[in-house]
Amino acid sequence: MPRSVVCAVPCVCALFFTTGCFQSTHSNAGDRAIAAYHAYQTDKARSAENSSGGQPVPAPNPLTADLAVQLAKAASPRLAELKARLSAASAKVLAEGVLPNPELRVSQLRADQVAANQAHERTALRVFIPRPGEIDSKTAVARAAEAEADAALRAGQAEIEAEVRWLFDDVLLLESQLAASAAVAKTRLELSTRTHAKLQSSEATLLDDALAELSAVHAHQDEQELQADRKAALAALLVRIGADPNAEVNLQGDAKEWPPPALPSDQTLVETALRYRPEVHVAAAGIDAAFARAAAVRAKRYPWFTFLEVGYEVGPNIPAGQGWTFQGGIDLPIFTIASSAVDAADSAQSAAQQNLTSQAVRIAGEVKLAAQKVRAAEALVTDLKTRALPVVDKAGQAVKRALETGEVDLLRALTVDERRAVMELRLIVATRNYRARLADLRRTVAGPIPRSSEVKP
Repeated sequence: MPRSVVCAVPCVCALFFTTGCFQSTHSNAGDRAIAAYHAYQTDKARSAENSSGGQPVPAPNPLTADLAVQLAKAASPRLAELKARLSAASAKVLAEGVLPNPELRVSQLRADQVAANQAHERTALRVFIPRPGEIDSKTAVARAAEAEADAALRAGQAEIEAEVRWLFDDVLLLESQLAASAAVAKTRLELSTRTHAKLQSSEATLLDDALAELSAVHAHQDEQELQADRKAALAALLVRIGADPNAEVNLQGDAKEWPPPALPSDQTLVETALRYRPEVHVAAAGIDAAFARAAAVRAKRYPWFTFLEVGYEVGPNIPAGQGWTFQGGIDLPIFTIASSAVDAADSAQSAAQQNLTSQAVRIAGEVKLAAQKVRAAEALVTDLKTRALPVVDKAGQAVKRALETGEVDLLRALTVDERRAVMELRLIVATRNYRARLADLRRTVAGPIPRSSEVKP
């Protein structure tokens, strides 16, 4: 048997056995999701067993907002996915920068010629030559995809940070609101008790008694709802950081600190958002990708080599050393000169540029609206602290002095004290609303909000 046949047989067998066969699972999406969730739970339980003897991972106690953000990012499956997508996109950039593999070609052999020892064996190496700029174009498209993946990752991190900081502040404010609500409920219960006693001595009417009792029940219900809200907010926070949702932790921080750091100007906030918002990075990457595709399309308008081939042929009638062969192919853009493709690429470039402008204008509007809501909420809290707090303190001192000197009956004193507690509760509600608007602004900016003192003139 000729040497070429002997060599070809093991090569074909090796190619057959090393080529994997794709088998589609065709499994139900719901079943796959359930299996993935069970696997995630199993991995989480195994990690807990290794770190804490099989018990739920305890929350750090005390817990700070910065530490909560750090733990939430580490425990997020979504961020793990986005990091994997970024790694895949980065690997794609490297893959697109590699030259195409050459091709080893072996001539066709006829059985009768092989048997008569008259076969001509030709082996050649064919090299495919990319057009000028083709590899750079593919690499640029891959880099655009990498930029999109990186933007998605940073957006996911910013979303987690905004959510965790809001939950952290919300738990603290709910604790303060719960304490104020408990004071209101206690005062109203005392009012109801005193009014009922006056009813027994005919010093109050049934309507007075019913009104006081309803007010006390309403305050108690508010207190119960706030307890449930605080428990839910704390559980949500602990779930985000991968800890036991039923744990009780001591949160270190003061969400009622006032005045808060002043916001910078709208212009600064808008520019910050335009640096961090993922839509901007995706739109900018789209411009780069459109430019790269346009360059690749324009290159196809000119002739270029499709391949170059160098070979050697061996046969009975070929003198030794003179069997070298050379081949080449050139793509001639005669019937298709890619004019329509170039027009389409130019239109895509224009659309990509307009998309960036559109995204910038939309984001600027969102940031300005969110900043306006923050400033309005801040002004309300400041007004309450400036105008209401002195009145509240004055009322509290008046009630205390009146009770000590006996200048007023207990029922009137409790009424004044109840209104004072309601004002304190309203202040905490306004502060909580401010923190909620600030969390919305963090999500809108998708990056660190600079303080006004940090902004360079």
